[in-house]
Amino acid sequence: MDINKEEDTKTSKNIGFASGLQSLSDALIALVEQASPSVVSLASVIPDAGRRRWGRFGLGTGVVLSEDEGHIISNSHVVHRAQEAEVGLPSGETARAKVVGRDAESDLALLKLESKVGSLKSIQFGDSDQLKVGQFVIAVARAFGADPSATSGIITSSRRSIRGGVASSLRMSS
Repeated sequence: MDINKEEDTKTSKNIGFASGLQSLSDALIALVEQASPSVVSLASVIPDAGRRRWGRFGLGTGVVLSEDEGHIISNSHVVHRAQEAEVGLPSGETARAKVVGRDAESDLALLKLESKVGSLKSIQFGDSDQLKVGQFVIAVARAFGADPSATSGIITSSRRSIRGGVASSLRMSS
């Protein structure tokens, strides 16, 4: 038995694994950099009852749906009771947006910037019908107005509705 040959095989496998991991990392970095210019932070604002000032209520992330019209899509729970939100743009600027639509059941909200801002970039959507269970995915956020953050996961199920059932009847209590 040639011990050197066995060691060479192990070393080449380790190098191959490290190279593959580096390639995956490079691809993920490129995807985050591609998506980040379309990702905004949101702070929903509601009138502070009895006072003539605004208070922050919910924080979250959204994506630019339409750069020309200033539409942003986010989660409904981020703008739960708000009619407006402060938007942190990738450029570092902030702008106001009005909540123009929301659907609590699908947890989606549509906002529209109140005025034109510098350069916006619309997100490029994929085709969710093409997703397969086990497929690797990433999510990019801009929480708390900071630089982009990213996380990854896998598709665990497809074409499954979460409406109704036990979860819809649960209530939070203190």
